[in-house]
Amino acid sequence: MRYLFLLLFAFSVSAQTTLKVCYDYRAKELTQLLNETKDTLILKSDFEIDNVTFTSRIFREYIKVSAKSVKLPIKQIPLGRTTVIVASNRKLITLNIIKQ
Repeated sequence: MRYLFLLLFAFSVSAQTTLKVCYDYRAKELTQLLNETKDTLILKSDFEIDNVTFTSRIFREYIKVSAKSVKLPIKQIPLGRTTVIVASNRKLITLNIIKQ
C-alpha cells in the first residue's frame, strides 16, 4: 500500500509541471518540449546550443552545452516559475517552466 501511495504521489508531482514555450518566429529553429514524465527538458536546434541558464527568484544554474540537442533534468528546479534562457546562434530564446 505504501509503494502505491509513493507511486501516485510521484506521478501527481510530475504532472504539475508546465512548459510555456516560445512561439516567436525568430525562435523557430529551437524545439522545446518535456518528456512524458515531465522531469526532463528536451531542447533541439538547427544550430549549436551554446548554453542554458535556469533562473528564478531563489535559484540560478548555468549549463554549458555546445551541442545541437540536449536533455536537461529539471528535478532540481524549485516550485514556482523558472525562466529558461537558451543561447543559440547569437540569439537568446526564453521560455518558462512552472512547477506547482
